[in-house]
Amino acid sequence: MLTIGQKAGSWVLEDLVSLGVPRTFRARHTDVGTKGLLKLLPLSEATKDQQKREVEALRQLRHASIPEVLDFGVDHERDLVWTVFGWFEGETLLDRLQRGALDWKEAARILYDLASALSYMHNEGLVHRDLRPANVIVGEGRAWLAGFDFAMTQEGLERLSSAPFGDLGYLAPEVLRDPVHHGSKADVYAFGCLSFEMLTGRAAFPAAVWGERADHAVRMLEWKARSNALDPGAPAPEWLRNMIGKCSDPDPDRRLPDLESLTGWLDAARPSWALALAELSEEPELEPVTAEVALPRPPAPLFVPAPSIVRPSELLSQEGGTRRRPVAPMAPPPAPPPMPAVLQYALAATLGCVSAFGFSAVLILFVEMSNGTL
Repeated sequence: MLTIGQKAGSWVLEDLVSLGVPRTFRARHTDVGTKGLLKLLPLSEATKDQQKREVEALRQLRHASIPEVLDFGVDHERDLVWTVFGWFEGETLLDRLQRGALDWKEAARILYDLASALSYMHNEGLVHRDLRPANVIVGEGRAWLAGFDFAMTQEGLERLSSAPFGDLGYLAPEVLRDPVHHGSKADVYAFGCLSFEMLTGRAAFPAAVWGERADHAVRMLEWKARSNALDPGAPAPEWLRNMIGKCSDPDPDRRLPDLESLTGWLDAARPSWALALAELSEEPELEPVTAEVALPRPPAPLFVPAPSIVRPSELLSQEGGTRRRPVAPMAPPPAPPPMPAVLQYALAATLGCVSAFGFSAVLILFVEMSNGTL
């Protein structure tokens, strides 16, 4: 393996990013000065074919959450194969989960980026086939989809008599039955398993050592076929739990049909997670530091008194004389509520009867006086 200061092609290694296989470095192009992430693998026919497939897949993709391939080469003298991607700051989701589960709002942001990238891939005719925490890079405000070693077109898969596949813990049951028929719904299933692990901090189907890989696949298929759809439980909100359940259903006919549905689901719920993340990321404002001694602030009043009425006789002193304080016009008193119609009719009838009775009495009195009876 190469060390700091050595070159791979036109790229000089500046710093080690990650140990293991593949080993990754921060590198810089010796001619143009471009910074990149260089992935280094021991040369073999398998690794060379995997890297070629990854480069071919990525060179036809242009998405903000998919790394850009800058260069690719084979060093036959030192038996190495290397690939350079555009530089980005971040860590693998696998490393991040070593510190525990993610808050559901942070997880929703990462899942939205991944769902958008996978949906774009599927629309371009490619299936990822190896979605797992080691193939997700998380950074400040962005997540990237990586690990395209097994990416293929659906037509290419169907032409193969057998196809390599990734981590068994994230493979859909139908893929364990027939790896060649790994469609887009299998990526949806892996997305559900990944989402469950992000929210709980543990793998849904941890891989155990069960002997040969073929026996391992059979046992994993039996386990998944007997399992229900995954549910991360509280404190994840109900909509997110339902989404993960729809992704991880072992029956592909009941599973969400595609990644576009996932993107739409997460986008519709964006107000519940994006706003909360924005509030958490805001730094508190600091009061300006001055040379003056800050006086203690009076306690906040328990109630706010009503505004006092300003009399016209109050005066304000000004330079050159005095003037009256302007007084806001007094609002007219509110009109009395209207009398109900029933009372109006009753009052009118009463007044009518009283008027008629009085008129009749006056008329009788006048007649009696005319006749001399009174």
